[in-house]
Amino acid sequence: MSRSTLTALEGEPARVPSDLYEELAREGERAALDLGLGFGGVTRLAGALKFENMIGTIATSRAAIEIKPKTSPGQNWLQSVLDLMDDRPVFVSDDVPASDSHPDIRFLDLIARAYCNRLSAALAAEGAIVTIEPEFSRSPMLSGRLRVGDWAVRAAYDGHRFPVDHQVLSLENAYARTLAYVGQTLAPHVREARLRRQLLECVDTLAAGRQVNEPPANAVGLELPVQWGAYDPAWTLAQMILKQRTRFRQSMRPYGMSLVIEPWTLLERLLDRTLARLATQLNTKGTVFRSRPQRGLTFLVGSAPKDGNRQLVPDSVLLRHGLPVINFEAKYRDYARTGAPHRGESYQAITAGRALGTSLAVLVYPNAMPGRLFDVRKSGHPPEQLAVVGLDMFGYRRGVGEKERANGIMSLLENASGTCILQVQGEVA
Repeated sequence: MSRSTLTALEGEPARVPSDLYEELAREGERAALDLGLGFGGVTRLAGALKFENMIGTIATSRAAIEIKPKTSPGQNWLQSVLDLMDDRPVFVSDDVPASDSHPDIRFLDLIARAYCNRLSAALAAEGAIVTIEPEFSRSPMLSGRLRVGDWAVRAAYDGHRFPVDHQVLSLENAYARTLAYVGQTLAPHVREARLRRQLLECVDTLAAGRQVNEPPANAVGLELPVQWGAYDPAWTLAQMILKQRTRFRQSMRPYGMSLVIEPWTLLERLLDRTLARLATQLNTKGTVFRSRPQRGLTFLVGSAPKDGNRQLVPDSVLLRHGLPVINFEAKYRDYARTGAPHRGESYQAITAGRALGTSLAVLVYPNAMPGRLFDVRKSGHPPEQLAVVGLDMFGYRRGVGEKERANGIMSLLENASGTCILQVQGEVA
């Protein structure tokens, strides 16, 4: 059965045919609910749907809609997402009949290709996952631990066979079955025949030719033993899919999949990686810098116990000798190249900086743009300045992207006026 494939740009209304509107809206709303989005979701408009803080594929039995982020020309956003996606929750559904006749759904193909590449590399490096498993047998050879009581009961008529427990090397284990199941689930939805064949070959090696109809009961959250570290990249991706894929349709017919991620969490992850790299670069000068991820901070306390208090949670903080010097707030929206930040965003960053006692508050956005500084006037208290910076999230590449973005923030800090953020005892850190 062929399916319609539509395209939506994140944050902008996408026209949807009236006969497909309700089913696509419901699938999108289910994806948003299952993901537990921090904000955004699906907005129903007249003849259109708007998807916010969601990118990926929404699929129903008759249609699929590819939700793409706003990017610059020539950017490979799919690869950037994959480089940032490890350990991020994903929504995956299996309610859609799949068919080779439907148009290519690129986001699903990306996941399948990445998973296949990771499995292939692990198999080439380590071979199939083999574990030591307990096994019971009745054998004429006494090899293993004899169940004495069992043997004594049956000795009069079956004494020549020994009931023994022993250990064997086995391909049938929870780790191999988990990896094989995810690959077997993805394979029917791969458009490219060669990639589908390669993925199934990996599955066949892992499962020793057996059909894996369901994952082990403890598959979600199962930790991979350190001796199988070569499989960790594939295992991370498998866990990411399984954590949201809690319903598995039992049917001989392959079912298509919706796969959606929350990009805001990817921006936070990119910020964490960038600041970890920045701290490392600053530490080469002899001063101890480190980044600290989110932590609740009480900034408003009632005068009476019943009044309660208010907390804020900065997305990240840069510390110098253990003391906060810069606080960061990640905002998943495009920032215009002109004009000041939104009022609410400015207040949030400055309030966090005031509570922490930082010299500089920074608002971080996903689009590419040079850093800019704003003076906080007539406050008499820190932070003295507010900065905005774009991390070019959809141009990121693992390994080199952290250094490029850390260098951009370093340049911004060097231009910050009078805060001495990088100076300790007169020396540049």
